[in-house]
Amino acid sequence: MSQDEQMLVMGRVVSEYGEIKKKLAALLAEGERHGGAFQNFAAYLKGSEYSESGLRHGQKPPDLSMLPTAQNLNVLIEETLATIVRKRELYAQLKAFGVEPKD
Repeated sequence: MSQDEQMLVMGRVVSEYGEIKKKLAALLAEGERHGGAFQNFAAYLKGSEYSESGLRHGQKPPDLSMLPTAQNLNVLIEETLATIVRKRELYAQLKAFGVEPKD
């Protein structure tokens, strides 16, 4: 491979690495949003279980439409894991080119 070809390949890898980092950040943020919705629901249930105050005083339950389906969670998990694997592959390629990737 010529030096020009190598530079072209390295540029593509650098570009993809930047995109994969953004994608991973978005996937992790989505996971955190779902986690927060589950925490709110759990807190509501826990408060209702111990004091029943949430039920007696007309406290509305959290919006359950914010909770993802099991299928959606599985897709999110699979996509996140695949993105992590791809990021590691790109990281290794950059290291092989002598580039120190920034995380």
